[in-house]
Amino acid sequence: MPLPNLPTLPHPDTPENTRVASADTADFSATKAAAAAPTPTDQASELAQVELKKAQDRIGLSDAQVAQLQQAQDKLAAGDSATAFLLLQELNAQLQSETRSYVVQDGESLWHVAGQQEVYGNSYLWPLVWQANKDKVKQPYQLYKGLRLTVPAHPTVQEVAEALAESKANGEVGMRPATNQ
Repeated sequence: MPLPNLPTLPHPDTPENTRVASADTADFSATKAAAAAPTPTDQASELAQVELKKAQDRIGLSDAQVAQLQQAQDKLAAGDSATAFLLLQELNAQLQSETRSYVVQDGESLWHVAGQQEVYGNSYLWPLVWQANKDKVKQPYQLYKGLRLTVPAHPTVQEVAEALAESKANGEVGMRPATNQ
């Protein structure tokens, strides 16, 4: 049985085939680029993750702040990244700016101040108090009775680690008591 007449195919180098190949390549490139470009949802999720890490890196959160953090994590888990981002951004602004104040009493040192339960409850964190008050206390031993100190309420884990290292290296400096200026 003879073969049927098949149409002849054009040579691969003809302009028609080149155009089709170029179009296919362009379509593939556009598809690949679109797949690689982050979607708004991906961007919101990434931003929310960054804010989540910042919030989790803070110490001394209140019960309400922990609840807000949990609410944001729940939103993130449910796929509502935009809301999670906004909640976390608000929480981080609060955590970064929240301070307490402490009035130095006669004979107190930064070591004593940091050890107070209403400050940090840990004397080794005296460098945190000093760093926050360098505009008023040029040297750690230059405290005086009646001085109102600003105490960052929620230092980062990194700041705590640095304070502990500084305290270990210069502990006696932070232990010098206040004077009656």
